[in-house]
Amino acid sequence: MWFFKPAWQSNDPKKALHAVDKENNQAKLAIIAQKALFPHVRLQAITKLTEQAALLSIARNDPADGVRTAAILKLTDQTVLADIAQNNPDYFARQCATKKLTNTDILKSIFENDSATRVRIAAMNQLNDSSLYAHCAKNDSDRYVRIAALHHVNDESFLAELITNTKDYELCIAAWERLRRLCVPIDSAVQEKIKQLNAEKCKREGHVWLYT
Repeated sequence: MWFFKPAWQSNDPKKALHAVDKENNQAKLAIIAQKALFPHVRLQAITKLTEQAALLSIARNDPADGVRTAAILKLTDQTVLADIAQNNPDYFARQCATKKLTNTDILKSIFENDSATRVRIAAMNQLNDSSLYAHCAKNDSDRYVRIAALHHVNDESFLAELITNTKDYELCIAAWERLRRLCVPIDSAVQEKIKQLNAEKCKREGHVWLYT
């Protein structure tokens, strides 16, 4: 006896993708997104899928990182996203979920407690807190978090002071770039500090980083 095999189950990826393109039924898309042989076929189904229970199952269980991520990015339930952002063992999954969170308290908790730099930065970027950005830019133990925080700082005097006093070249350049984006006049002391750091970097590495 011959059994009918749906086109999305085909061993031919083009045929399987074509079947997904023609499918609009959410129940069938949920099945395809969870059971299709090829990851890119499952991804295509996810782009058309809105059924949240299926998306959550995929986000938790699919063997392919990219497929799990795509499902997370389509989740809308803040409670579900918070659970992923705080408890998923995959830092990239936590990062993706964090980018969709709106709860300030949860975002602050993630920023303070997560072990992954990218997750902490994602949480920080979701927080509209100028005092937090200034504090992080100056005091955070992770230099990449400090640099990311500078992208949100608009206080010209704070940026100039940071450039003048820091010994961290990358942090100094990040603050310099932020000042330039703000289109403000650059103090002579700041320009001298940049020239000094450029000279030191040139001596160490044999080339000049042209921020003058």
